[in-house]
Amino acid sequence: MESPLKSLFSDGDRYQKGYQLLMERSNRLQRMQHFFNNLLPDIMSSTINGKSQINVIGIGSGSGEVDLEMLSALHLKNPNMMVDYEVVEPVAQQISKHKELVSQTPGLDYIKWNWNIMTVQEFEKDWKEKERTKKFDFIHMFDMLYYVKDRGSTISFVQSLLNKNGKLLISLSPCDSGWAKLDKTYGDMFGPPEFSYVVIEVIKQYLDSKGVSYQSYLLPSEIDITECFTEGNEEGELMLDFLTLVQNFRKSAPPELKAGVLELLQHPDLENHALILISRDFNHTSPPSTLPTFTHAFNTIQLALLRDKLEITGLDHHLTDWILDYLTNRLQLVRTRDCESNTVICSTEAPQGTVLAPFLFTLYTADFSYNSPTCHLQKFSDDSAIVGLITNGDDREYRELTQDFVDWCQRNYLQINAGKTKALVVDFHRRGLCLVTPVKIQGTHIEVVSS
Repeated sequence: MESPLKSLFSDGDRYQKGYQLLMERSNRLQRMQHFFNNLLPDIMSSTINGKSQINVIGIGSGSGEVDLEMLSALHLKNPNMMVDYEVVEPVAQQISKHKELVSQTPGLDYIKWNWNIMTVQEFEKDWKEKERTKKFDFIHMFDMLYYVKDRGSTISFVQSLLNKNGKLLISLSPCDSGWAKLDKTYGDMFGPPEFSYVVIEVIKQYLDSKGVSYQSYLLPSEIDITECFTEGNEEGELMLDFLTLVQNFRKSAPPELKAGVLELLQHPDLENHALILISRDFNHTSPPSTLPTFTHAFNTIQLALLRDKLEITGLDHHLTDWILDYLTNRLQLVRTRDCESNTVICSTEAPQGTVLAPFLFTLYTADFSYNSPTCHLQKFSDDSAIVGLITNGDDREYRELTQDFVDWCQRNYLQINAGKTKALVVDFHRRGLCLVTPVKIQGTHIEVVSS
């Protein structure tokens, strides 16, 4: 007997309306804006590195709102840089909306647009048939791996398109999100064949099995679907259809299924999303280590920045407020016997000697990380080590990472004590010679030590 549930994909207009309504009632775009404005420029700095033009692909770009936010953030940081942009989107209606958005947005003359109305599989086939050799500095895939059967093959192909130090950004829901729980509980009952749900943890397992380095970020967000619970509300019905990917779900679903779905949709984690960042790193062999030391590390934590960083980790906002309240307007004084200093009010730093201080500092610095086969940053609470593997004198990655780390510290009000920072060189050839030019931090040449 044929299922009475009809896939929403057969009604493109209703699909688009439901999606648009959900995005309007979600703060996901604001969370993405925060990521683009505060983290992405730092992430891309080693990739851009003064280039006059970068090549970018947006796979599953939809109607383009996320793309423009991302490109605007990069342009703000690199105003003289041009962008060659490939849009890959299989739905012609979405491409039309994307073009309309571009035409209505001023100041995009730095972007050259290339429109591809095709799936990623069709794009891969076309790319290989034409034997194209173009490489890309940044590729993003937002919520599109749900529509791919062989995800490993797709990720492998997209990785092959990356330029040296190129970045691939993947967005999916985590396993504890409401979306994932809805699919796990009822997906077999109404999931359309052209859609296959996957959580970010599955992609991480695949990358781990292939030895691919990556960074992950959680973007906690919220969505208001109150209208879905009002029978007959037109906008609520459209959103409910999109959430289940079923046309006229409320009317066509069996009563037990409908009741169960509506009950589960009340879960507050519905809109959580996660990002995976993959870097294309090339092997460069004598490894130098730079050991940056911070000055009064715990004393430099800025509460406004700390709030943003805590929220990005997914920490409950009540706990975030509690921590910030504890750190704000603290009274400090020194007392010895009968003598007491003047009282000062402090709203920066984490109190020395507390268990919370190193933990908060670790979270405060968590958004800068780097790990490739030949270079990585190792953190030890308030100390760090930058380790690089140099082959044939090519130390560019090591120096770029060092400079990126110094720049990031300055933006986050962390003071590197250049006088206490040391460099250690281990030469596998046992030549006994230091062939690495000393690193310079904040105008100071870093001392090279032997142990």
